[in-house]
Amino acid sequence: MDNDVKDKKEQRRQYILTAPLMPLLVKMAVPTVIGMLVMILYNLTDTFFIGMLGNKSMTAAIGIVFSFISVIQAIGFWFGYGSGNAMSRSLGEGKYNEAESFASMAAVTAVFIGVILAVISSIFLSPLSLFICGAASDNLYIFTKEYLKVIVISIPFMLFSLVIYNQLRLCGNVGDGMKGLLSGMIVNIVLDPVFMFGLKMGFMGAAYATLTGQIIGSLVLFRLIRKNGNIPISFKKVKFTKDNIYHILIGGLPNFARQGITSLSMVLLNIAASGFGEDVVAAITVSSKISAIAYMIVIGWGQGFQP
Repeated sequence: MDNDVKDKKEQRRQYILTAPLMPLLVKMAVPTVIGMLVMILYNLTDTFFIGMLGNKSMTAAIGIVFSFISVIQAIGFWFGYGSGNAMSRSLGEGKYNEAESFASMAAVTAVFIGVILAVISSIFLSPLSLFICGAASDNLYIFTKEYLKVIVISIPFMLFSLVIYNQLRLCGNVGDGMKGLLSGMIVNIVLDPVFMFGLKMGFMGAAYATLTGQIIGSLVLFRLIRKNGNIPISFKKVKFTKDNIYHILIGGLPNFARQGITSLSMVLLNIAASGFGEDVVAAITVSSKISAIAYMIVIGWGQGFQP
């Protein structure tokens, strides 16, 4: 290990172990709160610009696709939290090679699962779209299917980003994690009006802007984990041992359960609301994202304790 990189890792370790609690908590929590809000802004951005098109079916489709993607994101949190918790313990004990093994295994596994989910979702796109959008209208089904067709491509990048973001955060470098998420969000915000109105792609422009933002965000995070004393990932470090699998799955299971149940409830709510028409689904789409802002702030503050 390079001496400069090793020194940075040791300095961060000593800082977390010895710094006064309240200033440390604030330093860890504030970027995490911002990171959680970024995840909401990702979806609010699309909702805002699509709302400008004046089509309630399009607005409702965004909410329906987000509820499905939120279920997928729960998997990213599972591996991100599980590996991050294990890495944090390893770093506390000064076991850097063990931390790299946890990081590499979780990231590679998440991407592999993401590719499988993307392929399966693409193959069964029509029945999946019909299931999650219910029976509100034919237009809602069409827009949901078209938007989902592009978004499912982003699943591997999304899972990778969530895993790396949580690893960085749980190992004490919340700043780099936030930079990765912000880079993707900024790209999304800039490209939304460019694709939708500048290139006249309309509704689908928002989908491609989101996909591009996810790809850019994952690339930035991949670059950051190799800098600033962070824990890099490498195929050579992947070790599928019984203990490694156990620590990652058990460590991330509580968060997966919380996120998964919340996401599943969103899917079921949209399915139920679709029976009352796409107007209701569109209203739920907007209101749920606004209310989620306060929810994410509280979660972000609590996550500041974890490193």
